[in-house]
Formats: sequence, C-alpha cells, structure tokens
Amino acid sequence: MINAWLEARPVLVFDEWAADLAPTFRRVFYPERLPELKRLGKTLIAISHDERYPAGPPNRYAWKPGERV
Repeated sequence: MINAWLEARPVLVFDEWAADLAPTFRRVFYPERLPELKRLGKTLIAISHDERYPAGPPNRYAWKPGERV
C-alpha cells in the first residue's frame, strides 16, 4: 500500500488486503485510509469478504453463488 501511494499510481487494487490486519487496523483502513486515497483522486478497487464495514465505498457490488446482488 505504501509503495503504491508513494508511486502515485492512479488505480489501486486491494485484494483481501485487510484480511491479515488486526481488527484495530481494519477500523483505520476502511473508514480512514480508503476515503483518504479517494480524496486524492485515486480509483480504488477493494476486494473483501469483510462485510462489517459497509459504509465505505460509494459503489459496492456483492456476489452470491451464481448471482450478483
């Protein structure tokens, strides 16, 4: 994440990035870091099975087996 931030990449993909974080850091990643990156004009793609932070993205897509919700 830090490398991508420093390299000023326009699109950032986080594939289960927060899965290995302690709950304390997840509470920082979703409501603080992702919105901060968005304010900087980044396009964010965050793939997660963690449904405890639904207020994060403005465009949220969910899939159930065989269908998109």
